[in-house]
Amino acid sequence: MIDRAIVRVREHGEPPLQAILEAGPERLRPILMTSAAMVLGMLPTAVNNGEGSEFRAPMAIAVIGGVVSSTLLSLVVVPVFYLAIENLKARLGIKAKSTAPLATELAEREVA
Repeated sequence: MIDRAIVRVREHGEPPLQAILEAGPERLRPILMTSAAMVLGMLPTAVNNGEGSEFRAPMAIAVIGGVVSSTLLSLVVVPVFYLAIENLKARLGIKAKSTAPLATELAEREVA
């Protein structure tokens, strides 16, 4: 998500808030689908009462907790941190490097 936002800021000149708000919906489905697949895959191991389940269930519960927490970090904390860093850079007057001239140069080389 952050990579998409950075590309939008550097190449298209969008403000960081708009870039992250547009990148969020683009990446939301893949992030949620991956997390849901992992949680649903570990759920039978976490709730099983069969032989040996007392050994495997805590691991499955820990994995589910880790996936849920990393999903929340990916969708909420990381974008907020990105915006905070971008705001700090704006206050300090630090400009990001533009990759647009490099992309134009590479495109010209491919045509030649």
